Amino acid sequence: MIAAWIGVWTLTSVLSSDPSAAGLYKRGTKDIEQSGSVVSIVDDLVRARGGVLHAEWMGTLDGRESPVEGVDVSLTSAYRQLDDRTLELTQRLDGAVVVRARWVLSPDGSTLTVTSTGAASGTEIYKKGP
Repeated sequence: MIAAWIGVWTLTSVLSSDPSAAGLYKRGTKDIEQSGSVVSIVDDLVRARGGVLHAEWMGTLDGRESPVEGVDVSLTSAYRQLDDRTLELTQRLDGAVVVRARWVLSPDGSTLTVTSTGAASGTEIYKKGP
């Protein structure tokens, strides 16, 4: 992972062809940190009606599954770094793939675009910093 990924990313918009998904979250952050080869990703999202989601993942970017903590289900995430600006994510719920996503970092390192398919289809746009 390169330094451009590290830091706090603030959710600026959720785009989806499903109107209910576009208004799912009213704000959120994604905090990405690295220690050696281990990466941690902490998501803090506030739903449209005020409910809060806090989820933590820690692992490597080699496509191996690691558990997501903070959810009441058996959820795993597997991240794989495709190049300096692209990550691929596969999430499994009770062993079945439920989400595939592509994370793309803008060339200037200021925008993170997450495009998902599956149970949570849509695009989330994050800007670096609070």
